[in-house]
Amino acid sequence: MVISVYLDNEPPVIHCPLNQEVKKESDNPTIKVYWQPPTYRDNSGLPVTIFTESINGSDFRTGSYTIRYEATDQARNKATCTFVIVVSCKFAL
Repeated sequence: MVISVYLDNEPPVIHCPLNQEVKKESDNPTIKVYWQPPTYRDNSGLPVTIFTESINGSDFRTGSYTIRYEATDQARNKATCTFVIVVSCKFAL
C-alpha cells in the first residue's frame, strides 16, 4: 500500500472587492452598507475558512472604514485582503 503525503505550503488566493463610496441621502446618522464578499480558492481544492470582523449589511456612520478578510486553508496557511468603504453625506449638515 502506498500512502502519498502532500505538504501544502501555499496560502489560499483571496480577492477583495474594489474600494467603494456610499452616499447617505437622509439625515439618519447611519446607513446600511452592503458589499460583494471576496472570492477565494486554494490549490489543494479543499474548503477554505473565511474570517472577518465586519458584518455585511451593518450600519455605518459617515467616515472611512477598512474591511479586512482572512482566508485559511486546511494546512493553516493564511492570506488576507482589504478594501475601503467611505460613507459620505449627499447634503450639508
